[in-house]
Amino acid sequence: MTRNVFFALISLISFVFVALTGCAPYDPCAFQNPDGSFRPGCEQVGDDTGDDTGSEGNAPTGWDRPFLDWHRTIDWSTATLMSTDWGDIKWIDLDEVTLAVTTTEDPQEEFRASTDWGDWCAGNAGVEGTWYVPEDGDFSEMQDNGLAVFLQPDGSIVEVGMIQDCEGHFGGWILPGGDSDEKPDVYQDDGFTFWGGHGGSHLSALGGTIRLGELTGDGIDHVLAVEPNKLHLYYSADEADGQPGYVWPAHSADSYASDHYIGSIPELQMGSLLAVPKSFNCSDLSTQPATMICDALQTYGGLVVDDSWGEEDESEVAFSAELGVREEAMATFNIELRDAGGSYATDIEDIFRQVVVITNPQESWPTPTE
Repeated sequence: MTRNVFFALISLISFVFVALTGCAPYDPCAFQNPDGSFRPGCEQVGDDTGDDTGSEGNAPTGWDRPFLDWHRTIDWSTATLMSTDWGDIKWIDLDEVTLAVTTTEDPQEEFRASTDWGDWCAGNAGVEGTWYVPEDGDFSEMQDNGLAVFLQPDGSIVEVGMIQDCEGHFGGWILPGGDSDEKPDVYQDDGFTFWGGHGGSHLSALGGTIRLGELTGDGIDHVLAVEPNKLHLYYSADEADGQPGYVWPAHSADSYASDHYIGSIPELQMGSLLAVPKSFNCSDLSTQPATMICDALQTYGGLVVDDSWGEEDESEVAFSAELGVREEAMATFNIELRDAGGSYATDIEDIFRQVVVITNPQESWPTPTE
């Protein structure tokens, strides 16, 4: 699949988002249910010390199921729907996310902003900070929308994108403007787990990502991160809400949205909630990965978090998935998840013929109670 370098060169959007502030370290199990109780799954894993801070690599299970908001289920009785038209989808893609728990034994690396798209070691627009990265991490093959999420030894989390291991530092693109104290904590609660490393929407790269074991196990128990290409995304400078190209819970659209979002459905923007109606029988699909994706879209929905980078003249959709999910599906099912014509791609195209936009998510997509 080709990629339009021109779009990349004109984009000033963040491809490295650093989710660190002067706030207290993030406790992945600190989020509570509305009734004040803690949600299940926050016992310590890795040892029996009872220390659930994530220090020394003993990640709490909150790392595996981090955000209550990303486990919202759709209330179909109150949902208002808008149909979509995806045409003939030419390519099904994955944007792969590296997820890693670091320890104090790992190296600390300096992160610098790059001034040259594609050569992340070129130029130096400033030092963003110094953080632990996995000693054995390999970031040489990151994709255009590739992201990495590092749980730090103190429990804080760093989300970065388009990074390259340079001599003596890491290079990449940095969120424009402000010092670290002005950058929002990715886990702050403003009605949704809002901020994160996806450059288009600034939504979390940890929430929404298909994790290792989900497609080969009991399924996906969370909202999906979905990435249509520019052909489908709508933009108008005259939006009544003052948010051209994006809707809640997204915080932004791509900087090139005004010129290159050419979708015709006003309800389909960055941040839109997509879903498969209950009338569609997911079990009729021929592949297990597609069936599980369909089930998740019926139960939890999928948020538009980024542009997939596909060309404007061909329909494309991508899902955010943990690094290794692609290989896991190939080993287990002999199915390629980056597909342009196989049985899995056919299933996904059948799913998207049914996909609708839920236009009232704040009413029909409530925060779960457990």
